[in-house]
Amino acid sequence: MKWYLVGALCFVMGACDPHQSQSHDEPLNVFFEAAHEMEKSDSPWHVGAPRVSSAMDWANDPDEITQVEERRLPLLPLAGKAEHIPWSDTYWPKYKGGIGQRWSTPDMTREPPTSPSEALSWTQEELSGLSPSEKYDLYVGNYNYSLSNVTESANRPDTAEWQGYCHGWAMAAIHFKEPSPVTLTNPDGVAIPFGSSDIKALLTFYQGEVTRSEFGTSVLPFTTDVKSGGGVCISNKPMDTNCSDSNPAMFHLVMTNHLGIHGRAFGIDATVTREKWNQPVYAYESHLLGEREPREVALPEAVKEVLVRSEVTYTMEIEPQWQPVLSTEHQHQVTKTYTYTLELNAHDEIIGGQWVLFLDFDHTPTLEQAWTFLTNADDDEDGIADHDEAESISIMWAAFDFPDYVWFQERAPFAETFKPAWNAYAFLSNNASSRKDLWHYFAHLNDIYEASIALPEVENEGL
Repeated sequence: MKWYLVGALCFVMGACDPHQSQSHDEPLNVFFEAAHEMEKSDSPWHVGAPRVSSAMDWANDPDEITQVEERRLPLLPLAGKAEHIPWSDTYWPKYKGGIGQRWSTPDMTREPPTSPSEALSWTQEELSGLSPSEKYDLYVGNYNYSLSNVTESANRPDTAEWQGYCHGWAMAAIHFKEPSPVTLTNPDGVAIPFGSSDIKALLTFYQGEVTRSEFGTSVLPFTTDVKSGGGVCISNKPMDTNCSDSNPAMFHLVMTNHLGIHGRAFGIDATVTREKWNQPVYAYESHLLGEREPREVALPEAVKEVLVRSEVTYTMEIEPQWQPVLSTEHQHQVTKTYTYTLELNAHDEIIGGQWVLFLDFDHTPTLEQAWTFLTNADDDEDGIADHDEAESISIMWAAFDFPDYVWFQERAPFAETFKPAWNAYAFLSNNASSRKDLWHYFAHLNDIYEASIALPEVENEGL
C-alpha cells in the first residue's frame, strides 16, 4: 500500500545520543537492500499475526500518566514547549559516590569537620570543596554526617558507570527553578558555601530517593507516585515485550496532551536498551507525513494509519557547575527524531501504533518485520542465517530508536518540621519509619532552595 502524502518530507536522521555510539548508516543499509521484499506477503520473513501488538495495553495507558483531554489526531497540537526548560546537571553517578561526590575538589581526602570549633577553623575554600551531602549535614548541625553515611553505603566505585540518580534529576529539573550559589550559616555560625550543583544534587536525591513511593502513599503520604507507561527493557532483545514497547500511540497521546496542551515537561528513558538514561522532555514538533489504509498488523478497529515523525527535545547531563547553566554554553540538550505509525478509528481517535523504520514512503517496516528479516535472511542460501542473534540485536538497536518508557512524578512537598538524626546511622534502615525520618531531616532543604532562587544572592543569619 502507498502513503497518501500530506506534505513534503525532508528526511534527516535524529541527533545522535551521546549514550549511543553506533552509527546508523551500516544497519540502515542492511534494510535498504531488502526494502522491496520485507513487507511482501510471500517473503520468508513476512510477519503474519504480530507478536508486537499495536494496541495500548494496561502497561501503556496514557491516562495513568497524564490528563488526556484530546485523542483525535487532527485536534492535537503539532508542537509544544514547556514554560520552564529543565536545567542540566550531572546524574550523580554511583561509581563517583552519588551526592557524596566532592565534585569541586575531587583530590581532597580530608575528613569533614566533626565539631563546631573545627568547622569554624576551615576556610571558605575548604568548606566549598565538601560534597553536597556533607554540606547539608553540616548546615543542619549534624557532625555525625548521617546523610553522608547513607550516600556512602549506597554507592560503590565498581558500579556500572551509567548507574546514578538521573531519575531524581529529571523530575527535579522539571519541578524546581534553577538554584544559584548561596552561602548560608548553620546554628553554630559556620558559613557554608553551596554551589548551584550542590543544591541540584540535594533536590535530585530528595525527589528521586526520599519521596519515592515504593512504600505507598497510604503508608507515607508525603511520597509521590511514579506514573509510567511502557516496560523496562533488561534483556536487550527486540521481541521481549518489555523492550518492544513503549507503545507509540501512548507516547504521542502523553506528549501532545501533557506537553502540548498542559505545557508540562515529562520524563523518558531515552535508550531502549538495558542502560537507563532518564531525560526530561520539554519540547516537540510533529509532522504528519501521510496516511494509508491499515496494514494487516493494524488493529481491527483501525480505518487508517498515519505516518508521523516527531522531533523530541530533552535536557542532557553535564558535569557539575558552581554557577547556573540555563542560557549559557553549559546547558545541554538533544533533539531526537522518532518515526511511527498511528492507527485511527472512525472518529479519528488514536487507538494504537507501531514504531517503524523509514526507508521510503512505500517501505516502513515495523520493529517485528525488521527483526524477522534480520534473523531469517540467508543471502548465500547455506541454511545459516546471515546474522546471529547478537549481530541482529546490535543492528536493530542502531536502526530503531524510541523511548523505553514514558513517565512523570509530581513534585513532592517539603516537611514543615525538621527532625534531627538521632545518630550517625539513623537513615540506613530501608523501612518506612527511616524514610519518614529522612523526609523530616530534609526539611531545611526548602530553606536552602528558597534562598538560592532569591535575587540577589542571599546570606542568612542561621536556622
